Amino acid sequence: MIRHSTTKVEITIVNLLDILEEVNAGKIQLTDWQRDWVWTDENIKSLLMSISFSFPIGAITALQTGGSEVVFKARPFIGTNLDEESFDIDIIEKLIIDGQQRITTTYQAFYNESVLVKSNRSKNFQNIRYYIDIEKAIQAIDDDYVIDKRDCIISGVFTDEEQFEMSLFPFNKVIDPSDWRIQYKSYWDAVKDGKFSTIKVNMFKTFEINIIDRIKHHQLSMQTLHKNTTYEVVDTIYSAVNTKNKPLDAFDLLASKYATKQYDLRNTWIDFITDLNIQFPNIYTTCKSIERINLLQIICLLVTYKKQITNTDSLTYIRNVSCMRNDILKLSLQEFESNLELAMFGYVSAARFLINQHIYETKYIPYLAQLTPLAVLFSILGNRANMPNIKTKITRWYWCGIFGKVYGASADRKAMQDIPDMINWINNLAEVPSTISLMHFNSDRLELVSSLNNAEYKAIHSLILAECKDFITGDNISDSVYMNSHVDIHHIFPRRWCRDNNIPETQANSIINKTPISSESNNYISDNAPSNYINNIDASESIMDEILASHYIDKNYIRLDDFANFYHTRKLALLSLIEQKTGQSII
Repeated sequence: MIRHSTTKVEITIVNLLDILEEVNAGKIQLTDWQRDWVWTDENIKSLLMSISFSFPIGAITALQTGGSEVVFKARPFIGTNLDEESFDIDIIEKLIIDGQQRITTTYQAFYNESVLVKSNRSKNFQNIRYYIDIEKAIQAIDDDYVIDKRDCIISGVFTDEEQFEMSLFPFNKVIDPSDWRIQYKSYWDAVKDGKFSTIKVNMFKTFEINIIDRIKHHQLSMQTLHKNTTYEVVDTIYSAVNTKNKPLDAFDLLASKYATKQYDLRNTWIDFITDLNIQFPNIYTTCKSIERINLLQIICLLVTYKKQITNTDSLTYIRNVSCMRNDILKLSLQEFESNLELAMFGYVSAARFLINQHIYETKYIPYLAQLTPLAVLFSILGNRANMPNIKTKITRWYWCGIFGKVYGASADRKAMQDIPDMINWINNLAEVPSTISLMHFNSDRLELVSSLNNAEYKAIHSLILAECKDFITGDNISDSVYMNSHVDIHHIFPRRWCRDNNIPETQANSIINKTPISSESNNYISDNAPSNYINNIDASESIMDEILASHYIDKNYIRLDDFANFYHTRKLALLSLIEQKTGQSII
């Protein structure tokens, strides 16, 4: 064994079979946050070919167990006969951080009758056996023969007689090939009066020296992290060595950490979402797209906030809070559990706020990322958030965040800035937050807002919903009417009418030419000119004028099918609406 070491990582050159022996004994296991076994037949053949011909197969990264800081729940490799429930965890010496697929492949191939293989065409698995073609392998080590070494690895299921006849050596006989060697010789001794026995036996001797011995002595590098390595370093190293795979989720890391204390974080998340759905079904409809990492972010923000509160009898100036990955990984189980109910309160309150802003569905939340700081604000403020002045401040901040587009990127960092800024402003300890004071919305931008992919599109839809009435019934579009009438955003001047009248496509599809309309009203409008469908609605002129005004539509221009003036006046009306909600002037 060749050994090199640094302060954090010990690098050793180890024998592959020694690693597999420790896997078999349970001394080396996996962290439970590792992804599932996913390799296909092609992956497995490629690895077995590399090992058979002494090609490098990459380094393995492991973590020493027994550390005081970093403790992960372990699970055995697939194919071992270890029982997770009754296994003595004190035996475990290392946890594999990188190398699961390679170790699982070789362990199953060398220790089991078959390998569990993922199908290329489906998610199903099947048991397949792997062999090496003795004759081809011998030829492949001779440079004079032109043969693809990958053709030496054969998958399938063959009887003993078929193996001997075709000279296919099973990988699960590599560790001790003696019995197979004896049976192989006996088979050829009995075939055709032993005419080929000497040739086959000599061929196997050559194979054993040149291939089996190579496999038995295959070495690779193992990087072992010291037992006192921090969660942050483990996270960083895993991300660095697994660039081709799905990034490691901080939730999975924390779940493994808590599992050592017999706490199931994954079930807690499922229960959290289930309770949200059962207790607050209408609220769940609004915020059902929240993800498990969002819950951890909220709790981390609350924990870092509380650490700054030194005196409960007076207001404290908050300097910073955090939901950075490293701080999430530091959350203790006690901190998580003690803030879980508060996080639920924050989510429910945030969702109620959205409903009051006439955001009834997840798809119409302008920035999902803004839901996290919003929930934290309600968690911190509690019932104070319902006070008129505080509610006004939160509302203004929310709409400025949308039209200022500050949650379109680096949302975590923006939340970390906004929460202390908002709390300090609400408590009259600081000036207006930068999300509000620096909000900038150019009036020309409104003409480019044309699809549901745009946050401002969703926002304006909700702002109009606050006042608008249904075209046919004249009813205010409340949350119940919204759901029951299948309200969505549709064109005021229909698309076909716009095409027929040479209206520029950008104007025809702009939010300026759209408004919330029920499915019944939209079917009634169809492709008709506005003057036609408005005059045909069974309502008095005054009532129809009121309905049009609730949509910020000029009653005169629409009755004349005057798109240009309709477009100009509605643009100004919507810009004024944005100014009212944000409290900021539009340029």
